[in-house]
Amino acid sequence: MQYFSNFSNIIFDIGNVLLNISPLKVVKALENFSIEGENLDKLLDSSSGFYLQFEVGALNSAQFREKVRALAARPLTDEQIDFAWCAMLENFDANKINCLQKLNKTHRTFILSNTNEIHVNAMNRQLMQNHGIEGLRQIVEKAYYSNELNLAKPDSQIFEYVLRHSKLIASETLFIDDKLENILAAKELGFNVLHYTHQEPFEQLFGLKD
Repeated sequence: MQYFSNFSNIIFDIGNVLLNISPLKVVKALENFSIEGENLDKLLDSSSGFYLQFEVGALNSAQFREKVRALAARPLTDEQIDFAWCAMLENFDANKINCLQKLNKTHRTFILSNTNEIHVNAMNRQLMQNHGIEGLRQIVEKAYYSNELNLAKPDSQIFEYVLRHSKLIASETLFIDDKLENILAAKELGFNVLHYTHQEPFEQLFGLKD
């Protein structure tokens, strides 16, 4: 097993890296609202749908919910929409959170995620309820979210922003993501990369011991 502890800086994606996500659960939840076919595509198309607009901050939470309501066959509360939208989020792995806290003592650690306000709030609540941690920004030096930066991976500008803002050198930084297009974009800019697809234990990846 290769170890990745020799980098000064480590940037983590969230989905399928720090916690698993199940997009099909969102599809099923939305279908329960009779959002199907072309309407479902309008919402979930990651290249042009409302999902993308929400994740780059072109829509705020209230505006996004109104878009969902306009596609549904019946009235929906904010709580119903948020519950359906967060159906994809699994639980954070306690071992990964523990490893991240250890790495934060020896490395500069960051999060860079394509995400949105509803998901961030839900993840932060989960961390508090299950781990006694106030939120993602409590376990890394800085968390960068696409909806706050109005940029999304794999756009090179979001990586360049992180480098400038946190004064990082790409060659001294490891970027971890589950999506190949994001990995390739970061590699093109000189990052060291790890395409995280097999859920290797962080303890093994970083040579951490109890």
